[in-house]
Amino acid sequence: MKYGVTWWGKRWLNSLNRIDYSNRLERGLSYADNGFVVYISTVANKIIAKVQGTRDTPYNVSIEIPEFSDEQKILLINIIKHNPQILSKLLNNEISPELETLALNNGIKIFPTSWKDFKMRCSCPDWVVPCKHIAAVLYLFANEIDKNPFILFNLHGLDLLKEFHNEGINIQNTGIASFEDLFTKSLNKVNISDDMARLYNIDLSELSSDRYSPFSLLSPSPVFYYKDFKELFIVTAIKLSKYVEKKFINNNKIKNFNILPLAIDSDINFLLDYKTLKTSIELVYSNHKTLISVDDFIDYLQFIQYKHLSLLNDSWLLIYKIYLFSLQLVIKKLYLPRILKYSNDIYVLQYIPASIEDSVKNIFDEISQYLSLDIIKKQNNYKKEYLKDQSQELNFLCSIFINYFFEKAYNDNQFSPEWDNKELYYGIRELFINGVSDNFDVFTTKEIPQSIHQWLSIFDIHTRRFVPLLKIDRPERESEVGFRLSILISDTINEDSMYIELRDIIENEKYDSIRLEILKDLSIVANYIPQINDLLSDTNKTIVWLPFEEFPDILNNIIPIIKMLGVKVLLPKELKELVHPYLLLQINNIPELRGGELLTIDALTNYKWQVCIGDEQIDAEEFFELVKNLNGFVKLKDRYIFLNESDINSLRKNFEELLKYGGILGPLAAVDGEYLGNEIQIAPEIKDQLKDLLKVKEIPIPQALNATLRPYQVRGYEWLVRNSKLGLGSLIADDMGLGKTIQVITLLLHYQEKELLQQALVVVPTSLISNWEQELSKFAPTLKYYSYYGNKRKKDFDNYDVIITSYGIIRNDLEA
Repeated sequence: MKYGVTWWGKRWLNSLNRIDYSNRLERGLSYADNGFVVYISTVANKIIAKVQGTRDTPYNVSIEIPEFSDEQKILLINIIKHNPQILSKLLNNEISPELETLALNNGIKIFPTSWKDFKMRCSCPDWVVPCKHIAAVLYLFANEIDKNPFILFNLHGLDLLKEFHNEGINIQNTGIASFEDLFTKSLNKVNISDDMARLYNIDLSELSSDRYSPFSLLSPSPVFYYKDFKELFIVTAIKLSKYVEKKFINNNKIKNFNILPLAIDSDINFLLDYKTLKTSIELVYSNHKTLISVDDFIDYLQFIQYKHLSLLNDSWLLIYKIYLFSLQLVIKKLYLPRILKYSNDIYVLQYIPASIEDSVKNIFDEISQYLSLDIIKKQNNYKKEYLKDQSQELNFLCSIFINYFFEKAYNDNQFSPEWDNKELYYGIRELFINGVSDNFDVFTTKEIPQSIHQWLSIFDIHTRRFVPLLKIDRPERESEVGFRLSILISDTINEDSMYIELRDIIENEKYDSIRLEILKDLSIVANYIPQINDLLSDTNKTIVWLPFEEFPDILNNIIPIIKMLGVKVLLPKELKELVHPYLLLQINNIPELRGGELLTIDALTNYKWQVCIGDEQIDAEEFFELVKNLNGFVKLKDRYIFLNESDINSLRKNFEELLKYGGILGPLAAVDGEYLGNEIQIAPEIKDQLKDLLKVKEIPIPQALNATLRPYQVRGYEWLVRNSKLGLGSLIADDMGLGKTIQVITLLLHYQEKELLQQALVVVPTSLISNWEQELSKFAPTLKYYSYYGNKRKKDFDNYDVIITSYGIIRNDLEA
């Protein structure tokens, strides 16, 4: 178990660092780990605890913290109130290090510097103070400070929440939403779409599978669990996705149950019991009603087949579409957890659609138009309550299905054993797996729900009317070290309105109602872009710089994430259209030959390489000279480009290789669009001509051929023609007797017919010369051949189309 996972929790534990009594710390840590602290609470400025020792009766522990003076309290409140950065952190249950610095500058010790700063007592017989029992309490209390730093100020006699409330700053407004507030006693009237054909045709395949899952936005180490809860949750989501796809999508269940009588004759209601918060399904017929469990209802839904959809009544079609929507959300991991408070000690966790993702929101908005607000009814004795709006009803319906999948998969042992690890408080498991828990009623657990809410609050920004807008501008002077960042506030409802300056939000009373939400959201964004803290710390500062060397990561990785949060980003044109250099093959044109034949190797190898940067073209060798020793974002030819050293080296290596091999390799790579991972482009009209050349087209068989080719021989002949047009050689490898010779003869006849045939040289083993003579005479009598072999051979080739000879003669005559 870890204690003091936050920097302020660690600072609290620093008071133990100078204790050198034998084994006191180790044994105190062991007591904390093993649950020997059986009771802990606070009374005024004291920590009161009971610690089980060797005796039957637990020892009483008391730790008294020095209270702030009235003057110190006023100083601290003013420090926080007049420093938006510090206030923004507190709104997110965090303490800014700057607060400690400013407090110490004013002689105020928020954190103890030694155990001697405490007045500590224990009823154990150990004469040493602090003893192991006191040490155990200090360790355990560090976890509570991690989860709720306001406790630390309370111990000093300063109730920050109360003091700020008196100042008109209601920090508690950022707490957990109430489950009860989702419902109303009267049924609201809403416009309901009756276009069921449109509902039927909503395409769920449009749900995105983006590289940035909503879960990627979460912090890896929330204060309610000392290990990586984000990793545990993501692994669980992946396993759930596979489980649901296998069990509910690709199952091989024999669907021999006739669902149609149910799905035609009954309507569907979801009844929520106000005591147990369990949902049951009410099937309403013309003359009676039937209650079934969610488990049985989902079994029924699985019997619905595609052929049934047009026969379902409106109620069943709507719920079935929501069920399919929920399935896809789970499979693509496009849902979010949200925590709600039901009563003092009961909390609910629902999995709802991740509407921060555009594709989810589009489908969510379409489906919600069909909801009448009386599908879900919360039953309180004989009274019924209804959800307030269509979006909440759709969220609730999806959560019924998705929460069911979580619980079902857990019960089928699909999840990591870590969920049952004693180091993970079982109330957390109940919330995330079962959806409800009432086990947060003691001092060491009561802050956990708020910590979970704080962990999930990163998803709240997209629900706001007023959201931060990050305005990024290019440097105005050569001496500036990066891109300029300023913060504005955007009204998402009235998008035509002027952006609001951050300074106005902080200082103008007009914006009192939205100030805390804005500061809270900016504190979250500052976790990704720390320079924002500088703007919050000094309201006179209007811009900060994002260093050039950091900007590639900000642009490529951080901005997509914060945009998913709901934060707006305004980029200059040159960064919106950020260009990466790539190779460009420049062929001016491919001239035509007579008969419509295209020139081959000479024209195709008459090209030069350039590097393209947006619409600018630079000679390749000049480019590599320009970017020598440059890296990151650089300004080149009045344009910002991103130079990654490894990418440039790869580009240079491929360029040198293409130069080395030359020939037809360049055009072929350009048609393909890449070479060994590097982009290569060519003028579209030239690319079209090259593609045309590369196509294996149907080429007429020469009329002079005295034979009928088999289909595979026709394909071979067409392939030979195409390759020869491109200046490429060909290698035919096949068994004896399958017609390699006749394919080559057909090629020669093709060029004779086109009046493009120059003399052809056929070199074969001596034993095959007669075979070529026979086949030419039989299949291509229009081709005049001369066999150049024997002692009387003469180099008299002028009147012949084909010269036949052997390897041996070629070798001897060349040597001669």
